[in-house]
Amino acid sequence: MSSPLRAAVVGAGAIGSMLDAGISDTPLTHAGGYAATGFTLAALFDTSADLDAQASKWGAAAYRDFDAMMREARPEVISFAVPASVRADLMLQALSYDCVKAVVAEKPLAESIEEAAAVIAAYKKRNIPLVVNYSRRFVFAWRLLVGSRAISATIKYAKGIKHNGTHAIDLCRMLFGECLEAVPLSGKNDHWDHDPTVTAFLRFERCPEVLLQGLDERSFTLFEVDVVGTDYRVIVDQDGRRIRRFSLQLDAGVPPGRRLVQTSEQDSGAAQAMANLMRHVRELCQGSTPLCSGEDAIASLKIAEQLSAAYQRK
Repeated sequence: MSSPLRAAVVGAGAIGSMLDAGISDTPLTHAGGYAATGFTLAALFDTSADLDAQASKWGAAAYRDFDAMMREARPEVISFAVPASVRADLMLQALSYDCVKAVVAEKPLAESIEEAAAVIAAYKKRNIPLVVNYSRRFVFAWRLLVGSRAISATIKYAKGIKHNGTHAIDLCRMLFGECLEAVPLSGKNDHWDHDPTVTAFLRFERCPEVLLQGLDERSFTLFEVDVVGTDYRVIVDQDGRRIRRFSLQLDAGVPPGRRLVQTSEQDSGAAQAMANLMRHVRELCQGSTPLCSGEDAIASLKIAEQLSAAYQRK
């Protein structure tokens, strides 16, 4: 039996380590995901004061020097959960070491299209798979809807078009194909000075009307999706945890007519997204294709940058 793959998490913040109290069947963090799915979490890198406590929680070595971590821990898989402002440089730095078999990057992949393209090109040259954590790609309920056709979709989000907004854009690309049109309607700076939350109209190959509705992160956090087809409706709410399905029924309601009637309500499986991501990383090391590639991440970032620039010109 082969030895467990050695993993490292670069960035011990919320999504890197802190959101999990410890090993769980439903991990929220990269560290928790590796621990729950049979990897050896060899190292945790950060420059924060509480790094030692976070590393101790996972039984991992704590590093504040990236090159020292790469030389000594020799991780085969690396998650880059640091801010986008430093992510690209560290991802390129990792390529100086021959131990790396696959990497995971948080979103957005980089602060600019140019940076992201440089990272993707460097990893392709080394033939090292790169997967980006647009988490809905790793939720089974969403995978079932890939290739759908819809009349319209509404997605509510906040906290920046390039940050949380690209989650919505990537989800639409996964479900409905390429974006054909993107028009900003309004916007606000509710969290990032450089990344407005933009309300926009988008048109995709298999969905002619998508409303990306920007909320205000200063009021509350919310990400909800409502997709309507010719004979179905899907609503995902409760922080992405609940999925309700509706199907067409004849002579339903008052007065009787063709109506969409709820037929099921269940857990979406979103709590398994991080564990599913790490299982996918193991598959990448065995030759599989990324479910969310660097090219996917760039495509969503391009749309977000287009919307941001057009809104700011208004």
